[in-house]
Amino acid sequence: MLVPFVAAGLGVAIIPEGFARARPAKGLRIHDIDPVVRRDIGAVIAEGEISTLVREFLDVLEAGTDLVTARRAPRRRTRAPAR
Repeated sequence: MLVPFVAAGLGVAIIPEGFARARPAKGLRIHDIDPVVRRDIGAVIAEGEISTLVREFLDVLEAGTDLVTARRAPRRRTRAPAR
């Protein structure tokens, strides 16, 4: 949804280069960022038994990336702790 918003003049978006080039839109220009922006990402899966499909996906990630051991996602606090 970001690209149509930008095309409508509602701002700017930083999106993956491949996404931007694969979905050109009339009236938009792509500006390369230099130096290239890099950030860590992770795979998020539900706790419990892992399905075959999810296990195969994680195996592909492990084979082609630096995916490391799983860790529990931090829990978000919804309210201040009682004192």
